[in-house]
Amino acid sequence: MNAPSPERSLVTVGEALAVLAAPDAGPLAVGSGLRLGLAGAESNVAVGVSRLGGSATWIGRVSDDPLGDLILRELRAEGVTTVATRD
Repeated sequence: MNAPSPERSLVTVGEALAVLAAPDAGPLAVGSGLRLGLAGAESNVAVGVSRLGGSATWIGRVSDDPLGDLILRELRAEGVTTVATRD
């Protein structure tokens, strides 16, 4: 990956969501498995910029529970700097 440069820096302010998605196209049923993932316009853009070699910071608010932990962990794993209020 290229080193971030000031010309390719981004700060996003907004949402990041923990999403439960069915792994296949079938209907949900009792006992069916779900996949836990990350979504949200601002977080997606920050991840995209980071993957392209830019410097990205995401600023937002997340819950102070395992879902909030997941959001921050996933963003940081993608190389996105996080500034989050936890509540």
